[in-house]
Amino acid sequence: MQRMESESVSEEGGKTESNIDLSSTLKSGVFGSGIMQTKQERYRELFWEHKHTTITMCFVFWSFGTCVAFLGPTLLDLGCKTGTIFPTMSWIFFSQSFFILLGSACAGFMLKRFSREMMLIVGTSMMTITMASIPLCNALWALAIVLAIMGFFMGTIDTVANVSMICIYGKDVSPFLQAVMGFFTGTIDTVANVSMICI
Repeated sequence: MQRMESESVSEEGGKTESNIDLSSTLKSGVFGSGIMQTKQERYRELFWEHKHTTITMCFVFWSFGTCVAFLGPTLLDLGCKTGTIFPTMSWIFFSQSFFILLGSACAGFMLKRFSREMMLIVGTSMMTITMASIPLCNALWALAIVLAIMGFFMGTIDTVANVSMICIYGKDVSPFLQAVMGFFTGTIDTVANVSMICI
């Protein structure tokens, strides 16, 4: 009898110990929010380690979004400036979009010869110059050429910035890449909403 009682007590003790271990494990957050906190801490550390580069990339994509979004609200004014009817003005969208595609493809080959930093500096500088020269275009062909040059460097920036973010963050790039792209889409939405309010 005593042996059976001691065995039952030891079994109950083992159960209590296992219950305590299980509850402490649950409290420690292995199955709860502990993993998420670890990821958040890792992402926070990565961001603070590369904060200057990441913030710069956000503003690069902000300027990228501005170059895409400005065409819609200013299309009628550009048509008046160049003396072009509205249906023909759609060619400038094609010009910019086609050269964005071309620039994105060429940037992959240019990355083998030039540094990422130099390509980003040249790309953002050319985007600024072409944006500033748009009001000087009095003909549709001149506007199409300026937007084609702008589109080429926009595509270059798109590829180089994405590659740079992947090289910096590696397999943890997802949230940072989404944040950077948020500046691109956010700029387009903002410009579109402002233009609708003004109309």
